[in-house]
Amino acid sequence: MAKNNIVQKELQLSEEEERIHKPRMNRRDWIKCNTDLWPLDLKQNAICKLKIEIEIDLWNELYNIAKVLEYKDVHKVLNICFWPECEATNILKEKFSVFGEDIDKYIVLRNQPYEFVYPHRDPVRGTSIYLPLGPRGSSYAPLEIYHNHMEYGLPENDEPTVWAWNTKCTHAVFNKSEPRFNIQASINMPYTTVFERYNAIFDI
Repeated sequence: MAKNNIVQKELQLSEEEERIHKPRMNRRDWIKCNTDLWPLDLKQNAICKLKIEIEIDLWNELYNIAKVLEYKDVHKVLNICFWPECEATNILKEKFSVFGEDIDKYIVLRNQPYEFVYPHRDPVRGTSIYLPLGPRGSSYAPLEIYHNHMEYGLPENDEPTVWAWNTKCTHAVFNKSEPRFNIQASINMPYTTVFERYNAIFDI
């Protein structure tokens, strides 16, 4: 066998390439999480903040409740249970009552540490009313929505915020080192229908 002469060339990147390929260890560094820059099309068709105020005390109580519930492993990394009956969930249900009988299910979800919900679309429900619970701040892995060839994600979980999002849009969660909890109300109708019917409470 003839001896191979291997000549390796030095890899040189331009300043722009260096910037593009700079390591980004946080998912929010990869996706668009500044809601002030979200386009109207995204809010009309995929995800939008709602004008539903949640008090800090209620938010804290719901998070504490979520941490002690018993969940069913539906997709291994996604654990689900129905809302428990208690004063806190009754208050939240009253705040969500604007949707009336359009709400089909009230659920709490837990993601286990370092387990991912890979990009997918929900096969049944159409719209979710969604309140992140915990952990707080940047430790809460963002719900990611892929829309019009762009990647968007929820901002850091610094204050109680209710969202409506289109479960038929491809979405994912790449959880980190802590259990991740949120509470949702499911509506079995297209997001665009919900957007039109309840437009007054969409924060556009």
